[in-house]
Amino acid sequence: MYKMMAVWRALGVALALLTLGVAWLPAAPVAQAQDRYAASFELTGLVERPKMFTQADLQAYPSATMTASFGAGQGFQTGRFTGVQLWDLLQEAGVKLDPARNNDKLRKYVVVTGSDGYDAVFSLAELDPDFGAEVVLVAYAKDGQPLGPSEGMARTVTGTDKRGGRLVSNVVRIEVRDVDSPPRGS
Repeated sequence: MYKMMAVWRALGVALALLTLGVAWLPAAPVAQAQDRYAASFELTGLVERPKMFTQADLQAYPSATMTASFGAGQGFQTGRFTGVQLWDLLQEAGVKLDPARNNDKLRKYVVVTGSDGYDAVFSLAELDPDFGAEVVLVAYAKDGQPLGPSEGMARTVTGTDKRGGRLVSNVVRIEVRDVDSPPRGS
């Protein structure tokens, strides 16, 4: 009995170490060098019409402005952000949906990646006006000025998150995925 408990304990420790090791693996490579100003981003994945966007491209769309207040690090930040609703960009790109699958859009999610490899996820349902109706901006200006060098040409902004964890700076990729999508990089 003691030997069996020791084996299970050893397996548990090995599994815990393996799990911690996986958490430290680097993120998938991104289109821009790490911590660099991103002058453009791609909208890709499960969309009919992938596209690259520059600031001029974003400014050609109808703009929206929102005030966002969020916790960041040890402090609190507030700003008035101007940009394009992420939902509008997704609608134009044409998210690929399976008409044979009931509410297939509920299986989709969006991964936003910054130039430093930082990722944040939004479910398609939370963005969809028929479901969550969450307004998420792909912002290109803050307080009436273009975003600064540390924020890149574009960043995501949501007015309802209490913490700024999903406010991705220096956006290089917006990718639509499905719960059955293979892991990135495979």
